[in-house]
Amino acid sequence: LPDGRENDWPTVKPTDLMGWLLRLVEMPSDNLILDPFAGSGTTAYVAQQMGLPCVAIDQSEEACELTKERLSTPSLFS
Repeated sequence: LPDGRENDWPTVKPTDLMGWLLRLVEMPSDNLILDPFAGSGTTAYVAQQMGLPCVAIDQSEEACELTKERLSTPSLFS
């Protein structure tokens, strides 16, 4: 996480896995990634790093705040 904390979300996915999954589909430039169960925001985070548009949704306010925090901080993801 941006502040150095470990991501302790119950269903966190590795960023490398999400990057691989997003690269599996050849997307036209006008496609949009939709993550209706954003959790800690891994999919949105990876999509942002790959320059892909993404909408992340979650019913948990805690999840939304965590995703917002992750997306507002630059990363070294490649």
